[in-house]
Amino acid sequence: MKHRFLSAAAAMALLVMAPLGHQSAFVQVAAAETIAAQDFVMKAAVSNRFEIQSSMVAVGSAKNTEVKNFAQKMIEDHTKAGEEMSAAVQKAGGGINVPDTLDTPSQEKVDKLQATGADVDKQYVQMQVQAHDEAVALFTAYAQSGDNDALKAFAQKTLPTLQEHQKMIHQISEAM
Repeated sequence: MKHRFLSAAAAMALLVMAPLGHQSAFVQVAAAETIAAQDFVMKAAVSNRFEIQSSMVAVGSAKNTEVKNFAQKMIEDHTKAGEEMSAAVQKAGGGINVPDTLDTPSQEKVDKLQATGADVDKQYVQMQVQAHDEAVALFTAYAQSGDNDALKAFAQKTLPTLQEHQKMIHQISEAM
């Protein structure tokens, strides 16, 4: 199943990758569409949990110091983001549910990373590049056209941090 991350960029379509754990596929999405609050929270929470769990594996198994440092930063920053999202969901009201487990594709990626052995650094970096590209697309779309003010404010506040992570992991990837 393909998850769609919707963009609100004026008069443009945004190309977005398929969900974590699957071969990249591109989907063009109409600019005028918006993401429902529950869909945003589901995708953002799973993405956040994936960042934390995969980074815990990398902290314990990666060989490269820069990769380990990045992974530790992901644990810290995404733990904080999860707490902030929970507060935004409370403020948003409306019975929005925050998942407390990974979806199947994300769990399979974490399991694969744990079983990787010698290539943990490379696999982790590849996963993080894809995850952050997808997260930036999701948060950009919701920050621009979200349907819930509290969650939209959370997306706007969190987006610069995700963009910083995206830049960092792309630099690490290029250096490897």
